[in-house]
Amino acid sequence: MSKPTVVFIPAKCNKTGKEFFIREDLAADGMWVRTYGITSIPVDEKGKSSEIVIDFKNHREGPQYKCPHCGNTRIFLCTGCGVKACCYDGSDTWYCPITGKSGTFSSEGASSISGSGGKGQ
Repeated sequence: MSKPTVVFIPAKCNKTGKEFFIREDLAADGMWVRTYGITSIPVDEKGKSSEIVIDFKNHREGPQYKCPHCGNTRIFLCTGCGVKACCYDGSDTWYCPITGKSGTFSSEGASSISGSGGKGQ
């Protein structure tokens, strides 16, 4: 099986509590790019799942990325609920819609999360 070039990371909207997927595409230069927030995985990508890890040290964000439910353009990774991605508004404080916990950001936290991979475009 070839290495996936697109990954769909499960996430949750901080404002509405609704689930969505963060689409990450592997660019030609080997960097992962956060491209879209989508409400479901495209039909042609379902069933192509393989477990991979996105290293956010080798990453950039595309200008079109946003949460499909509230429009937030940033995400945080909550270590309290098993490192799930949630959107947020960029403030210094966070709230996890999964665990209900909140706090302030620090330099500690997850640098990578797992997602389901496919071939992409």
